[in-house]
Amino acid sequence: MIEELLEMLPPSYKEEIESLENIDEIQEIRIRIGRPLEVVRRHVPLFLPPVGTREAIDQIVGRATHFSVYRFQDDIKKGFLTVKGGHRIGLSGEAVATGEKISNIEPVSFLNIRVAREARVRQQAWMETLLSKRRLLNTVIVGPPYSGKTTILRQLTKWLSDDRSAGFKVSMIDERSELAACYQGLPQLDVGKRTDVLDRCPKSEGISLMIRSMSPEVIVVDEVDGEEDTMALKRAIGAGVSVLCTTHADDWEGLEYRLGSLFPYMERFVFLPRLNQNHRSLVIYQNTYEEVKRVDLL
Repeated sequence: MIEELLEMLPPSYKEEIESLENIDEIQEIRIRIGRPLEVVRRHVPLFLPPVGTREAIDQIVGRATHFSVYRFQDDIKKGFLTVKGGHRIGLSGEAVATGEKISNIEPVSFLNIRVAREARVRQQAWMETLLSKRRLLNTVIVGPPYSGKTTILRQLTKWLSDDRSAGFKVSMIDERSELAACYQGLPQLDVGKRTDVLDRCPKSEGISLMIRSMSPEVIVVDEVDGEEDTMALKRAIGAGVSVLCTTHADDWEGLEYRLGSLFPYMERFVFLPRLNQNHRSLVIYQNTYEEVKRVDLL
């Protein structure tokens, strides 16, 4: 999948990256004006000779927007562009504010190109602990930033949607185009054959819309934060729909703060450690704080 992404880069950048071994392990490509090209593999940065230029960044953004930046203004002001293949280009530079809200980023001086990959479903035994009488227990995946929450969420969604013993109707509200990585309305990543996706819609609005229109058994959302999100998920649970979500937290105290009034409604808690720890275990708890299962992560 990375080959089509490299075609968006200036020739000198593309050639340097293609000269590397194991380019399929690349996770990020970072471009900063006046600084060396940075490539991240297995969470280790590698700096290459080409220096970032305004011309290079403008060329990449132009190709990502099909040279019609105005059409993608809503995405740009949110700080990202999703391109074919599900890859995501993070943008930073000078923010243009209208009142208290960002209306544009211009000029763009920094890019973070995140390489999309398909999740591989493993360890189905631990996933079964999230089910009870053919119902998904309301589940939240918990961890600090960059701990793999979104990847695990995508794995679980695909398993719930595809697995013969489950096969749930799943509705995914992908507010930031990170879960299904939709491009022109079509998911670029496999999130399951019974999963319907609502892309680039605020979670609080999308949850109600999908319950009305798609009659899901499971609602999937990423990064729950704020009263609007928690209230919408509580309404979903009240309507008999199971919830699968993620949130940022390091511990129980942080989790209770993040979820607020939603916390008592959750039945399974999947805790993930930071990616840079030498030994990583996924730990599942029930709502009595008792450990259900511990799984070593590869």
